[in-house]
Amino acid sequence: MERVLPNGTVMIQGQAAPVRCDELTTIPPGKKDRVRLITEDQAMGTVIGLDGPDAVIRIDNSSDFRIVPIVSLVKLA
Repeated sequence: MERVLPNGTVMIQGQAAPVRCDELTTIPPGKKDRVRLITEDQAMGTVIGLDGPDAVIRIDNSSDFRIVPIVSLVKLA
């Protein structure tokens, strides 16, 4: 099973391989999904709401919330 871990590593058939954000294909996240921004800061957080093409995410380890386009997120396994 392929999956992307929060540290940016992809597990493919039990083997770990580092990847860059531009090498990932996005999967639209749902509410409460863990996500990583595919922007310069590559922040991680949790989706707390969806509004059309945008998602509201709570950034990990802070009290920040961001409204970002869903296409700028990747869902974490």
